[in-house]
Parts: sequence; structure tokens; C-alpha cells
Amino acid sequence: MPTPELFASCFVRLPARPVRLPRDRWDAALLQALPFALTDGEGGILRSGHADAGALPAARDTVLIVDARDVLLLRVPLPAVNGARLREALPGLLEERLLGDPEHSHIAVLARHDGGDATLAAVDREWLRFVLDAFGRRRARLLPAALCVPLAKDRATVVVDVLSDGADAGCWRLTVRTSVDVGYGIAINAALAPGWLATRLPVAACHADDAARPLLGDAAAPAGWPLWIRGARALGGMDLCQFELAHARRRAARQDGAARWRWPALLGVAAALLGMAGINAQWWWLARQQAEVRAGSEALVRRHFPRVGPIVDAPVQMRQQLDALARAKGQPATGDIADLSERLAQALGPVAPDALTELSYRDQTLRARLADSAKVDADAFRQRLEAAGLSARIEDGRWLIRIRS
Repeated sequence: MPTPELFASCFVRLPARPVRLPRDRWDAALLQALPFALTDGEGGILRSGHADAGALPAARDTVLIVDARDVLLLRVPLPAVNGARLREALPGLLEERLLGDPEHSHIAVLARHDGGDATLAAVDREWLRFVLDAFGRRRARLLPAALCVPLAKDRATVVVDVLSDGADAGCWRLTVRTSVDVGYGIAINAALAPGWLATRLPVAACHADDAARPLLGDAAAPAGWPLWIRGARALGGMDLCQFELAHARRRAARQDGAARWRWPALLGVAAALLGMAGINAQWWWLARQQAEVRAGSEALVRRHFPRVGPIVDAPVQMRQQLDALARAKGQPATGDIADLSERLAQALGPVAPDALTELSYRDQTLRARLADSAKVDADAFRQRLEAAGLSARIEDGRWLIRIRS
């Protein structure tokens, strides 16, 4: 029976990009003890916990929720182009809004809107590549955390959780969604966070984890995996992994599929070759046996009948020679009328000889008709004929009898 993991999705919250750490010092330690939740097809949580990127439970899909501090969400006018032309146009659209070089950012189109606007997301390209490489060939989808926050009516929503490790350990991580397609994230000192929320987001709907809720009072609703899973599922097929990153993932998936089938294919070919070798070996052995039998039969014929000509069918020619020898001695040859009649007489048994009303011979076949008044057990009669070395069948009321081959 299939395990639940084969039909599940694995949701993972990613840490923020380590801005103070050079790229050449990024390693697997950055993606250790990641919070995850494994869900069934309806979004129900099967289990949750923490695991390294390479040790997450098996799942059909993996949804990576990118920290809101790493994703710049913007709504801008977008030309009606697609494919390579769209990818070339995107850096120019955000050039004035980015602090760094737009060429270092991966820009994805998350949604298109009426009127020509589109929601764009900009993320550090090297960070996304590092994350995707760390997760291997899992079927992964990346979502901005800010858009996974539930949207409140006519006001912003903020999710507060306390960071427990990294450079920002002890700080509060605030993930804010201000509208349908805009949001942001910040990390702020725990002592300053309540005052910041009261002044900057006084009417925002607030969700907080267990560590922050006591400091925010009853106004903060619980924040946990059900909130993030519900928000991620509401985004449908949205994915930050686009353009060259999507091509790289598809190529890796194809390579993984080819690698997964390489050994089964090789084993199948090896099994086919072994089978063919076995068939050829069996054919060679049977052919050799046949040749030995034929050579023995020919030697037997030539030993007893040295004057025989070319041997084509040794058994037939042996019988012909024996029949000729029998005739030369005045004895009936096998299959002659005299031989068949003698055998028939032996096989009649309890049947009276005068029960035979017709007897003829042609083509080494004896045709005998029994009187209708003779009560003959056909099965018993056939058995006696077979014991005498004859085969028999009934045709038009007559027994056709010949030497059994």
C-alpha cells in the first residue's frame, strides 16, 4: 500500500539570505534545521518538524516559502511580450527601484492584471540557485512569504514570529501583506517590535507565534503552519522559479529521470542478452545432438547395408532395406498386405473371422469392414490393434488400418 508521503506536499520555510556572508562561504549549514510541514492532498498536516534540506521527508511536491525580506514585490506596467523578450525587458523595468545591479536579481512575473499591470518579484539570483541546488532534484516551487499571509479586508496583515538562530536570533520577524500583490518583511529588535507595530501598523490584523503572543496580548491570533499552508495553497500555480531557473530545474528533472532508469535499462539489456545467449546455446546443443543421432543412424545403415547409396533419411532407408531383405527371403515386408493381415488376425481376438465382410489393400493401408450384426467393442478393438503395432480409424463404416508410425 502506498505511503502517505507519495501523495503529499512538503512546505518549507526558508531562512533569509545571509547578507553579511560572502557568496563563497555559503554552505549546507545555512539550510539546516529548516521548519517543514508534510500535508495530504487536502492540506491537512500529516507531520511537522525541522530537517536539513537534504533530509526532508519524501513528497510529491515541495513548496519553498522564501523569506519576505529577500523578495521585492512590485506592481508595474508590463509590455505585452513573452519568453526571451520578456526576460530581457524585466531588468530595465526595475532598474530604478533596485539598490543593486538588476542583472544580479532574478525577476519573476507572478501575475498579470487588467490594464497592462503585472506583479513582479525580484530575488537575488545566486541565493535562489544555492537554495535549489541544496534541495537536489526535488520537484520544488518557490513562493514569496508575504503573499502567503492571509489578506484581511481593507487593512494590512502582519505575521510575527521570533527568530531563534542566525545573525538575527532573538529578533522578531515581521511578514507584512499590505494588498493583494504587495508585501514586505523585516527583522526588528524584540524590545522595539511592539512599539513599531503600534505606530506603523496600528490597525493591521496580527498573527503571532507562541513566543511573541504573550507580548502582543489577545489582539494577536495564532500563527502556525495552518496559516502558511492555507495561504500558499491559495496562490495556485504561482512560482518564483521562472526563465533560466525553470529551464535548469526541468533539465535536472530529465537527467534525474534518465539516471533513475539507467540501471533498470542496463539490467533489462543484460537479461535480454543472457536470454539470447541461452537460446543460442540451447539451439547449438540440440543441433549437435541431432547431428550425432543422424551420424549414428547413417553409420548403422551403412554397417548393415554397405551397398546403400547416398543417405538422405536413415530411418526410412533402413526400413526400405529391411523390407527388401524380407521380400528376398519370402517374408512379408512391414506394411505389406500379408503383414497387415497377420497383425489384424491377431487383433481380432473374440471377433469371429466371418465378421469381416470386406478386406482390401491400397497404399499400405488395409481397409476392413465388419458385419453390422457383429457386436464389436470399438475401443477394445482399437486397443488390440495398437498393441499389434497398428493404427486405425473409421471412415465410411470401414476400418482403415496401417502400421503405426
